[in-house]
Amino acid sequence: MKKASTHTSPPRSKFNFPLFGDTIKIARSVYEWSKGLARQGKVVKAKIRGLDATFKKHEIYHLSGIEGIQAFYNERYVIRGNVSTFLNPYLLNGSSTLGNMMDGEEHRNSNETILEAIHDTDHLNHIFNVLRNGTRSFLQDLRVESQVYKYTTFYFERLLRAFIVRLITQILWSHEADSGFIRKINKMTSELKGMTFSKELRDFSHRRLAEHRSDPERYNDTMKHLMTVEPPLANDTIIMEIQHLVFSLHRIASAISATLICLLQHKKSEIYSNIMTELEKNQSSLQNDILSINLLLPNLTNVIKESLRIFPINPFQFGTSAKEFIICGYQIPKGKTIVGGLWATGFDPDVHKDPEVFNPKRFENEISEIETGFEWTPFGCGEKHRSDGQSIIINICAFVVARLLLGFELELVNPNQGFDYHKVFPAPSNELPLLAKIRPINKVELFSGYTEEDTWFTNDVTIE
Repeated sequence: MKKASTHTSPPRSKFNFPLFGDTIKIARSVYEWSKGLARQGKVVKAKIRGLDATFKKHEIYHLSGIEGIQAFYNERYVIRGNVSTFLNPYLLNGSSTLGNMMDGEEHRNSNETILEAIHDTDHLNHIFNVLRNGTRSFLQDLRVESQVYKYTTFYFERLLRAFIVRLITQILWSHEADSGFIRKINKMTSELKGMTFSKELRDFSHRRLAEHRSDPERYNDTMKHLMTVEPPLANDTIIMEIQHLVFSLHRIASAISATLICLLQHKKSEIYSNIMTELEKNQSSLQNDILSINLLLPNLTNVIKESLRIFPINPFQFGTSAKEFIICGYQIPKGKTIVGGLWATGFDPDVHKDPEVFNPKRFENEISEIETGFEWTPFGCGEKHRSDGQSIIINICAFVVARLLLGFELELVNPNQGFDYHKVFPAPSNELPLLAKIRPINKVELFSGYTEEDTWFTNDVTIE
């Protein structure tokens, strides 16, 4: 490697092991590797063998800390992978390999691969099973009759329908149709404002969802037909809608789980009592627009942010160095695979004081704690590269957690519950088993359908 006269190569990591096999094994190894690198320094170089058919060694540079993350999100230095490069090899089990992504090559065939997967009934069914089952697995594990399920999944369903409506609308728009049909679709799409959409589109999405639940084979045939009739689709648009749908709903489910884990682990603290006081004070206002809940519940919002710092939804991100550049005194060559250590930055003591301590108050004064926009990384960083979905994910998470805490006395079955980064997507280890007991009926009208106030529920058994 060429060295500049005043700069050196980054220290080399001791983690030099082969990666090969199925995508799950690769994912587990990469998570372990990333977590290990995070503890070795802000700029670390490593070599990994076995990411593609050639089994050649891949040189990788891991960046973390404020300066490292700023460089990673600087398009002059790093070309970052998009959603498809993350989802394609893992979620769809397509023909593209993790090696393509980690080599820094653009996924020239990723759209075609995903489209082939969409056309395959089994893959299409897998995608929507992820949406239906994976996103709501926590709420399904908390089996406390239909009332709590109904109200806590209400906005999940609305969000899911809204995304599916967008997807179906894009599909319909990609086909030639007479002017009357186009005017009708245009009228319906003009009514898509936030979470509200027209009756025609709502009914259409309702029918698709009902069909999916009652007759998955027919549903797959319907969607497959919509996606394959001539003229050709606007493939990129359709594909990105599906990817964002999957990834956004996963983020919501993970955010809820992470928040409940952290909050219930500190149930005897002032943090928890302050949250409950805030919820009871604003209980009557929680029926209003979901998009303003974070303004009503600043303490809970800070807990969500701190929980996602500790249990990040996406611990790292891949990219390729666009040119040779210097970071933290180290020289990074052009064309190398760069890993943005989002997890590492969240636990960097130079970024967050006492990072191992659960302290939501660190987000109370964002002027001092979040100065550059690169300190809090769960949804990307800076003004240009932060996810547009950050606000709605935090609001939906706050809504669901608030409903659960107001309606139930909750306990963790396992006080040491954590997140499992061995999975393709981070998720609670061994699901998220909880004990739940309904609160007094007169306190929460939302759950007035319950009569057994003193019954504790858990995943598999009822505890009296």
